[in-house]
Amino acid sequence: MLSVFNRILEKLVFKRLSGFIDKYNLLYCKQFGFRSSHSTIHAILSITDNIQKAFEKGTFSCGIFLDLSKAFDSVNHLILLEKLDHYGVRGLTRSWFTSYLSERKQFVSLGNINSEVSNISCGVPQGSVLGPLLFLLYLNDFHKSSKILEFHLFADDANLFYTNNNLQELEEKVNKELIHVQNWLCANKLTHSIEKSNFLIFHPPQKKLTNNIKLCINGKLLKQEKYIKYLGIMIDCHLNWKSHINFVTRKVKRNIGILSRIRHFTNISILINLYYTLIYLFLTYG
Repeated sequence: MLSVFNRILEKLVFKRLSGFIDKYNLLYCKQFGFRSSHSTIHAILSITDNIQKAFEKGTFSCGIFLDLSKAFDSVNHLILLEKLDHYGVRGLTRSWFTSYLSERKQFVSLGNINSEVSNISCGVPQGSVLGPLLFLLYLNDFHKSSKILEFHLFADDANLFYTNNNLQELEEKVNKELIHVQNWLCANKLTHSIEKSNFLIFHPPQKKLTNNIKLCINGKLLKQEKYIKYLGIMIDCHLNWKSHINFVTRKVKRNIGILSRIRHFTNISILINLYYTLIYLFLTYG
């Protein structure tokens, strides 16, 4: 009974907080995750539109794709409460959120064996209604860490974008800004995975790269790629979509093979359902 009451109360608080955020337009305009009328497609369109505009101007553009490590589990409660206070969540409401986040426990159970109970000192509550919204508020000022980089965010997936006519100047300015980005991450007790983070230099095929670009964050070199999978779409440095077409082709070929092998052992309705599950979504997404 208590669990049901908690769920209802949490949904009521979520509704009030969401209404407050929408009324005062608090969320960063290019945060596309966990928001109504926003999706992965909107995030991809925003990025590719910027790349296309840079192509039309004949400039180079740099896309840095940062992977934040265990971002939802790393949210510092004290910092989150300070940010809630900054956005206007004060008084009794702030006290409620303090209580909501504090004194949470966790343990692991396997069969008849239970681990020791430990305190949860950071992170938004997993599986909760409020968790994703609190995370968005925690990350909301991330874009202010740089004055020249443009941030495209989908929850904890971050794309940092910058354009310049000169590759050497682009390299120098981006490296300088990445210091500020790293400082923001450290101040907010978040980390990035250097192995899963990389960058692309976008340019038309006829405009060749004359410099070997080196970008680093926190003293570690980021890997330069020719293409990257971002939110399920393969984006390449020339924006010609060949990588994505090849990716979709491989997926569809393999799944057609699965349908072909089982077609004699099942009926048409099951095959149609499998088609929509295994093939149709790859053909229509993006």
